[in-house]
Amino acid sequence: MNRTWFFRVSAVYSEPDWFFKEFEFDVPIEISKVVKWTRWNWNRVLMLKWQNVTFAEVPEWTNATVWNKNFLAIKDFIIDRFTNTQ
Repeated sequence: MNRTWFFRVSAVYSEPDWFFKEFEFDVPIEISKVVKWTRWNWNRVLMLKWQNVTFAEVPEWTNATVWNKNFLAIKDFIIDRFTNTQ
């Protein structure tokens, strides 16, 4: 049984003149074979593909670099867009 799937994380940068740029990426997720702890919730069974712990077992900030990837890409896009137009 395949226990791997993906979260698609998307964000859009837009300007008042209707210019926009989309950013998205997939995060590989795996479903744990064991439910962690007794309260049922999705974070007790889902984990990043490359980790051996569920989301419930680590502080939220631990995976911030994964979930903030689009915001960092938008930051880099804005810097490039406005430094290369002069």
